[in-house]
Amino acid sequence: MKKTILFICVLIFGIAISCVAQTCVIKGKVKEDRSSDPVPFANVLIKNGSSGKWGCTTDFDGNFRIEVNPAGRLSVQCSYVGYKLWKKDSVSLRPGDSLVLSITLSMSPMQLQEVQCVGFTAPRIVKSLSYSTATVGGVMSRLAGPLHTVDGIPFMGSGAAGKLTASELNDFSKWDLWQDIRKKELKKFQGMWDIYPVQRYSMQVKNEDGRPVVNAPVRLRNHDGTVLWSARTDNTGKVELWTGMFGKQAVIDPEIVVSAGNSEYVYEDPQQFPKGMSVLKIPVPCDVPNDVDIAFLVDATGSMHDEISFLKSDLIDILQKTNGNMPGQAISLGAVFYRCFENSYVTRNHPLSQDINGTTGFISEQDAGEGGAEAVEEGLRVAIDSLRWNPHARARLLFMILDEQPLVRPGILRQLHASIQKAAEQGIRIIPVVGSAETPENAASMEYLLRSAALATNGTYVFLTDHSHIGDAHSKPVTDQYDVELLNNLLKRIIHSFTWVAACSDDTVSALRADTSTFSNSPVIAHEIIDTTRHVKTGKPGMNVKDFTKVTGKDTTGNQRATDTLTGRYSADTIKPVPAEKIGIKFYPNPTTGRISAEIDGKVKELFLTDISGKLLARYKTAGVSKLEIDLGNFSTGLYFLKFYDHGNWYSGRIVLVRR
Repeated sequence: MKKTILFICVLIFGIAISCVAQTCVIKGKVKEDRSSDPVPFANVLIKNGSSGKWGCTTDFDGNFRIEVNPAGRLSVQCSYVGYKLWKKDSVSLRPGDSLVLSITLSMSPMQLQEVQCVGFTAPRIVKSLSYSTATVGGVMSRLAGPLHTVDGIPFMGSGAAGKLTASELNDFSKWDLWQDIRKKELKKFQGMWDIYPVQRYSMQVKNEDGRPVVNAPVRLRNHDGTVLWSARTDNTGKVELWTGMFGKQAVIDPEIVVSAGNSEYVYEDPQQFPKGMSVLKIPVPCDVPNDVDIAFLVDATGSMHDEISFLKSDLIDILQKTNGNMPGQAISLGAVFYRCFENSYVTRNHPLSQDINGTTGFISEQDAGEGGAEAVEEGLRVAIDSLRWNPHARARLLFMILDEQPLVRPGILRQLHASIQKAAEQGIRIIPVVGSAETPENAASMEYLLRSAALATNGTYVFLTDHSHIGDAHSKPVTDQYDVELLNNLLKRIIHSFTWVAACSDDTVSALRADTSTFSNSPVIAHEIIDTTRHVKTGKPGMNVKDFTKVTGKDTTGNQRATDTLTGRYSADTIKPVPAEKIGIKFYPNPTTGRISAEIDGKVKELFLTDISGKLLARYKTAGVSKLEIDLGNFSTGLYFLKFYDHGNWYSGRIVLVRR
């Protein structure tokens, strides 16, 4: 027995010595080139091919020390906002070696592009549903507050918060495009992740007064009782249901069952979207819960070290501002940080709580380090199962912040599928926020996985961009085009659009019209257009946005009506010279109880109707049409947007739908 114990001790000691023997150390000091002053809080990142990443930030004196295991051929880089990226490749170290580096950072040129001021008045005109903008010479600007720049990029605010840049892909708003790219560029990843967000059933649930029914459990099932998908209605009363999400399913005469109070309401023979959108009116009173749950799931491995300090500042600011901007609502906040199974911890979490200081304090204490096969699936499981989500909340939002995908293993796939399905059933909307991936192939693979998770849970997809010059290079997504905003503003906008509900009051017009703040304070930093080979084109379209809800006149029956005018004007660009031409639409009445008339001026090919979150509800062919009648009678009371696309820009006007 003693020999056995001695043998085990010797074996363990030998393994420990072997592990230590594989370790090398890189340390040094970072300073500024002109003054030779130390640079505190600079990001130092070390990569060993595909074996791993290690990182840290310099201390107040600019010093850093990183242990790397295993040793080998390494690359070292150092970054800090406002300075050029420092890199040293092909650093060869053997086990036990120690390398001392003296890193000097030089400031990058900070040049402001020429911006001309353009007069406009558009308090309720929004571009891509979120902001009033004017575009001149390829630079979109309506920057409220003090202007700051990093490498020529304008930012609002100061400090660490409000520096990261990002964009949103809402595949519900571009459903035809998602279907197309799913069959082409992203098709190979369907079988890899075994996720197929294709067969979609979309439903609107409202009460007899036309108000949205919020947080109602909904099931899509066969007539034999087999449940195909479960979800909950969102803040607009809509719900997304799926068949075959994780493989083939036998679908036989499906029906949709909505539970409200102690009753169930059945909608038979629903059609798949886009052939139809099911609308169900049920006899229930208006009931808008005050509770809102918001949680963040954050990758805390070493690969996130270049961005996590900025992310933490943004998250804390978002949580504090959201809590302050939603008076009368009970907001619970929570967070999960994850690393790898072989690291010092796998997950750390702070359950959902109305103690905002407790949550922000927990987030501020976290940092990035270690690495390996990242436990994405375990972090997601803990976020769904352990944060104590409120089943009675009006909205449950999970922001999933990461830069690496999980391993592709059968057990991991099963766990991912189970967590995504459980999130949908509980009404937890997954909103990925994606950073710089390891390789372009990983970026595309992870993009498909996370866009699919967003679709499955009625969420949306957010990705960081290079416009902030923070962190590693970020891959461009598979899409046609996108607008770049500050991440801080973007997430606040998403929180607002996914949680806002008009109060149960008779004065619905005032309640809806008062909702203006989040639609005018998110300036566009850049507009990216991507062609089929995913290269950025160099077009510089111009846009002029004109105020609506100004003109008063009479309709064809002689009744007074308010006319909303939405106009655009484009000039020649560098891709294809086009003569200047004014285009636009007028739509009335607004507010409306159901029907509106849209008068079309110029070559507007299509009109799109979306809800407050950007979800596409209907599209209308308008080529050669001068007037169009649009019926919103099937939709619940709320805010809607009429949009058209022209020459690289979206133009959008707001519709207030009320019931009398």
